[in-house]
Amino acid sequence: MKEQHQRIVKAGLFFGISTGLFLALIVGILFEISSQDGIDGLLWGLGLALAVGLVSGVLFGLCMAFLSKYHTKKFEPLRRQMAREHRIVFEGEANHFMNKEGVGGWLFLTPEFLFFKSHRFNIQNHELTIPMSLIKSATPCKLLNFATGLKVEKINGTWETFVVNHNNEWAVRINNSIVR
Repeated sequence: MKEQHQRIVKAGLFFGISTGLFLALIVGILFEISSQDGIDGLLWGLGLALAVGLVSGVLFGLCMAFLSKYHTKKFEPLRRQMAREHRIVFEGEANHFMNKEGVGGWLFLTPEFLFFKSHRFNIQNHELTIPMSLIKSATPCKLLNFATGLKVEKINGTWETFVVNHNNEWAVRINNSIVR
């Protein structure tokens, strides 16, 4: 879990710095247009926007790490209940895409099924259970060109899409658990 939190902080920093660079260009251009400071105005705007981007990136990363730890604790009772009733092969935080919303929650893999339960901070709270006998394959993918995703194809040709950490491991474990 510590590695996961570090990745979230790094993603927050990348997001903040990228946004800061974009804002730096916009603010710098606006300073250039609105003042007679010339290159000094542009440099001042770039420096200010980069500083704001860096601070917002650090804060975003820390908030995401906090939320990740919070959700891990909130799902502990469900994890214990699942472990009493089923053998958990793999589990972790996940977002399940449902009607274009990335619904946050927790994903469990057991020998019998793949189970997703959303947390309460979603518009579309739900549970999803896919028996292993209905899963054709699982494929790691990238979503929105940066998020580690997992596409689960069902034997009827439909797909369920998740954002997960360790998407390659999820795919291997699901594919190894498929009932043939």
